[in-house]
Order: sequence, then C-alpha cells, then structure tokens
Amino acid sequence: MRNDLKNLDALILYFALTLTARGIWLVIVSNERFLASETYRLMNGLIPQWGWAILSLAGALLLFLAMTIKWHRYIWLVVGGLLAAFIYLLLALATWDASSVSILTFIHVISAIFCLSIAWMGGDDWWKMRKSARRLENLSEKRIQK
Repeated sequence: MRNDLKNLDALILYFALTLTARGIWLVIVSNERFLASETYRLMNGLIPQWGWAILSLAGALLLFLAMTIKWHRYIWLVVGGLLAAFIYLLLALATWDASSVSILTFIHVISAIFCLSIAWMGGDDWWKMRKSARRLENLSEKRIQK
C-alpha cells in the first residue's frame, strides 16, 4: 500500500471516530444538558439535536465506507468529506456566534479544511481513474485500427 493512502486512511479514521463519538453523545445526552451551553442552544435553533446526531453518524458512516470499501472509493471520499466539512463548518459557525472568538471555532474550521482535503483527494482519485480509462480506450481504438 502506498504511503499517502495510509496517511489518508489515518485521517479518515480520525474524523470518522470523532463524528461517531459526537453522534453517539448527541443521541445519549438529555435535551436539558444539550441546551445548557450557548453553542448547543444556537445549534438547536439551526437543526434539532437528533438532526445533528443523524448528520454526524451519516458522515462517520460515509467516511468508514470510504476507508473500507475499495469499490468506487472516490465517491465515498467526496460525499463523506463534503458532509463532514459541512458539519464542521456549521459547528464553527455555532461556536463563533455563541461567544467571542474561541479556540474551538478555529479547531472546527481547521477540521473542515481537512475534511475538504479528503473530498479533494477523492475527486483527484476519480479524475485519475477517468483519465486512465480514457487512455486505455484510446489505446484499444488504435490497436483496432491497425
């Protein structure tokens, strides 16, 4: 296995586990405890608590699929990376609105950037696969013409 794919799998695993933990926490925690924080109150105004849990668990599932299933991996990478980036950007927005500038806002923005890089790598993988398929198609056409 190439070294860059190992690094990508490690990055995917980190964000998949983080989103899984967040989703499970959102399922388990009571609504009163969820609304105790200003950040989560703003998040609840945007999307209900169960919606955040579903989004987090869906993002984690897509990232786990991208890591384990090699069939059309680029699709899972792009969709999972974009969904995870969307979740982290919404979290960054909620923490930004809830308080003055905090480190948590920047952590969420950086996490979203890393998730966008996962989606970018999936798109790049798709482009390379498409390009090599065209090359093979052109080669086979040239051989048929000879």
